Amino acid sequence: MERWTEKRNCYNCDGTMHRCKNKIFGFEARGWKCPKCGEGIMLGEDAQKAFVFNQLKEGIPVKIGKLGNSYIIRIPKRVYDAFGMKNKEVSIFFQIKKDGSKVMTLEF
Repeated sequence: MERWTEKRNCYNCDGTMHRCKNKIFGFEARGWKCPKCGEGIMLGEDAQKAFVFNQLKEGIPVKIGKLGNSYIIRIPKRVYDAFGMKNKEVSIFFQIKKDGSKVMTLEF
């Protein structure tokens, strides 16, 4: 059974919670809210995605390593999971802006 379709009881008043969608860091997350006391909970996987997307606004550092004669870019697992990058082709673009700053962009 998928967690989103499960019935939930409120931890505070034991009332039946209703499914709802909440905004967290500008990201829509699924959850449940109690109509009696107003207590709310979010689906863990959606809350984690919202947290990662919020961190991406500031930037998440990646590591560059060497593998044989090639260089590799290591992406944190939480970013990989949040974007569902499994079995997707990823393009990386390097750009030097007019002010001399360097930017790396991933597209998938």
